[in-house]
Amino acid sequence: MLNLSSPVLMLAMSILLIGGAVTKGGERMFYAGVDLSGLPSYEAAGAVYRDSHGDGDAIRIFADHGCNLFRIRLFVNPSDDPIKSAGAVQDLSYALALARRAKATGAKVLLDFHYSDTWADPGQQIKPAAWENLQGAELEQTVFQYTRDTLSAFKEAGVLPELVQIGNENEVGMIFPDGRVHYGKDAVDMSGFAQLVNAGIRGVRAVQDADAPIEIVIHIHGGERPGAPRWFFEQFDKLVSDYDIMGLSFYPDAEIAPAQMDQLKANLQQLLSLNHRGVMMIETSYPWMATPKKSQSEPPWPTTPAGQKAYLLALATMLKSLDNGRGRGFIWWNAEARPNVPLATWQWGSLSLFDADGQVLPAIEVYRDAAAPQTPGH
Repeated sequence: MLNLSSPVLMLAMSILLIGGAVTKGGERMFYAGVDLSGLPSYEAAGAVYRDSHGDGDAIRIFADHGCNLFRIRLFVNPSDDPIKSAGAVQDLSYALALARRAKATGAKVLLDFHYSDTWADPGQQIKPAAWENLQGAELEQTVFQYTRDTLSAFKEAGVLPELVQIGNENEVGMIFPDGRVHYGKDAVDMSGFAQLVNAGIRGVRAVQDADAPIEIVIHIHGGERPGAPRWFFEQFDKLVSDYDIMGLSFYPDAEIAPAQMDQLKANLQQLLSLNHRGVMMIETSYPWMATPKKSQSEPPWPTTPAGQKAYLLALATMLKSLDNGRGRGFIWWNAEARPNVPLATWQWGSLSLFDADGQVLPAIEVYRDAAAPQTPGH
């Protein structure tokens, strides 16, 4: 007879119901992560990174301060010029090399499939040039094989990622025109998008280890937009069921960030009412300095190193307060950016976690406490 009170069974059931990595003590891992996908390009351009111990490897600096997850983006056949491509140079060999460095610290890896040769985001989801003439079942099979073969290469190299993101900021779909989400006045058509997502998911499941399932992330932008995340996932869940984390981007405007944080929390609570999955900030950041495009008035969280730290602490605290440990973590995007380096640097490096001299910023101090495991139900 099945012993429903068995501690082992109860733990297994909690994993199925809530999802996610669990420590030996039954605590749920909270991901305190960074996206350092551009690091090799910055290093090649002469960027130096340092903490209180002096110059060092940025990956090691983050790991030493508690970072337990590194996100790495991947393009199909990208440019090899980080200036002309605005940093979209991450091909398979690049991503494998960076994953080896990340895994060497003991941290986990999230692989971000863009399914494009260049940036895939709400403004563009361009089909890879090599797939241009593929449609329907042939395109789905290609997405499956590409995902499977990519992860097989990671597995062979001993750096299989623990999390995989199927597409990037996909509220509008992916791999246009085939996977475009069509929004009508009274209805939405996600069928083409869902077929491609399901093909990618099958590719992941074909490679994962039986005793260590890879967590699959679905990622959309606009975490602060009232009701939008719930609306998207309500429609999405009708067509796709085999995924683990509902991921959002959240880039608050410094002038109204606390109000946007309140709306983000409300949106996350709505998402948690939809299904059993976890929620996670797949991309976030906040400025440590003012930029030419920002008002110079004093926002509620200052655009200073201390203000940046206060923002991250508030975000991590809010995520860890969510029901039953289902706030799964955050990832700081473009953390490796450096002002004064001859590369295309998003927002002049104001959203990086390093200053103009390469010194890691005080926000890093949030990581160690944030990464402490949490017990489901607390």
